Amino acid sequence: MRNRYINKITFFILVISASFQSSSCSVFSDFKEWEEHAAEITQGCITQYDKAKAIFDWECKKIKYDYTYSVSHGREAWQARTGVCQAFCELFVLLAQGCGVKAEVVSGDARTLSYLEGKASHAWVKAKVEKGWILLDPTWGACYLEYLYDGDTSLYCDEIGHPNGLHYEWFDVEPEIMIFTHFPTEKEDQLLANSISYMQYTSLPLLEPRALQWGWNAAGLLDYFLSNTDANPPYFYNNKGSEYRGVFRFINVPYSIEKGKEYTIVIESLLDDCEPHGMGEWTKEGNIYTCRIVGSSNEYGLWQRYQNRTVAEILSYHGVQVRPSGKETISND
Repeated sequence: MRNRYINKITFFILVISASFQSSSCSVFSDFKEWEEHAAEITQGCITQYDKAKAIFDWECKKIKYDYTYSVSHGREAWQARTGVCQAFCELFVLLAQGCGVKAEVVSGDARTLSYLEGKASHAWVKAKVEKGWILLDPTWGACYLEYLYDGDTSLYCDEIGHPNGLHYEWFDVEPEIMIFTHFPTEKEDQLLANSISYMQYTSLPLLEPRALQWGWNAAGLLDYFLSNTDANPPYFYNNKGSEYRGVFRFINVPYSIEKGKEYTIVIESLLDDCEPHGMGEWTKEGNIYTCRIVGSSNEYGLWQRYQNRTVAEILSYHGVQVRPSGKETISND
């Protein structure tokens, strides 16, 4: 009787062991496949940061957003080359793990021009690299390129001289600017030194990472708009190539404009023959440009001029709706 009982136990142990080995083999085989995919995508990359950036770049250029909303997982997105935000993020995690980069999907709410109240369900990614955890949104990076180039991937090629770095504004986003548009379900995923509440998040206007390319400070922006809950920031345009971005440095440009208040706007030009245009009359001293205005309900726009030709609109006060309670109309971007 005892031998029969021992034999039954041995049998079950063998069955469980065989099942575990089979399962492990399947998982390992799947992992090896993702190792191969990741190795190809990150070829030549040494650091974890560069590997994460290479995966982000590849996804933005190769995976299109699924407007049928039928592809929601990473493995499906790899096969179909399309997917919704969850699929983008899962695919990033699979490829990151395949090359030894720790990454996790972050879920929460998002704010866009279409969802100014900031309550659109969304997913993005946090990845751990040499300097610690960073935030990135491959879905918005991909949609950004799709918006600019309408799916014509030939425009991504450096050989024809077209800039292809615009989507990187959604890679390694400073937490203090990411929180304007992305509020995670888990507090620790804010990656802020001092986390904010959901009520504070809903009080924020629409402000995206491109604002930092002109010299504004992310922490300063967050502190200002948390304290000034009725203030509207300018809207920064994104429909021009990277050669038209960051050519000025804001020395003194207001975060918002109030009616009846006087402002002195000071901008440094970083390129020869490049000057600011719009808002008012400018005076020049070397590469420093100064303009004085009085705040009103009129639209104030700032443009870039190069060799006496207007080449790009940079920002607009009052020209777009940046808060759900705002009365301004959304302009074409």
